[in-house]
Amino acid sequence: MAIVTRDWICQTIQERILSGELRPGMRLSEVSMAKELNVSRTPLREAFSTLISQGILTRLPTGAVFVREVTGEEVRDIYEMRLWLEPGAAQVAAEKISESQLQILRECCEKGTRLCERIGDGTIPVSEYAQCQYVHMVEIDIPFHLTLCEATGNSILHPFMRRLRILQRSWIPLPIRTFSAEDYPRVTQEHWEIYEAVACHEGLLALERVQRHVAHALDKVMVLIEQEKRVTMGDCSKISELIRSRVPVVPVTDS
Repeated sequence: MAIVTRDWICQTIQERILSGELRPGMRLSEVSMAKELNVSRTPLREAFSTLISQGILTRLPTGAVFVREVTGEEVRDIYEMRLWLEPGAAQVAAEKISESQLQILRECCEKGTRLCERIGDGTIPVSEYAQCQYVHMVEIDIPFHLTLCEATGNSILHPFMRRLRILQRSWIPLPIRTFSAEDYPRVTQEHWEIYEAVACHEGLLALERVQRHVAHALDKVMVLIEQEKRVTMGDCSKISELIRSRVPVVPVTDS
């Protein structure tokens, strides 16, 4: 029973990270979370330890537990892993996918089309644009790609890719700056093209389309990583200037 409880807690925390409810850098209170989930603190501690070992959470020397903030370089590596694995998964999925899984893919594509229509007609105010990012990531993109992996029937691939998506979600710039309004039609069109290839059981075509789709996403992420580096370097430069401005000048005297 304790193992089941620990695994359930792990899954619950992972789902909350994927949904954006638990954000990078957020502290997890052992007392409040045990109360909220109606579990004892022993399996909660075990779940924390499991997720820390997976790199999803981190523990400070003080004992405080936080959602780990993933670096841009780690996200680049995650996208490279996706680029290596997901095209092959789509090829296998085209042969093995079930009707219910195809329906999930189609529903994701339809949600994407409706989102594009709302963005395109200007009915979404700027204040709600962040919510569009959330809908795309949580309700469209993640279910679409994980369903493709699940359709392979490989018992290792699906949980592994799910963990990659959780880590990917823990990079602060990703949920808020990945796509511009112009990107949504392209991404949605690529999802539809992948769906059509898989639905027609065209394995090689599905492979090629997923490869192109993930490569586009990797290119976008690389731009964000470079932007993040420039911001960081700019901040460091400002700090250095501030320090130099406040360091007293010691006159040099002849001894």
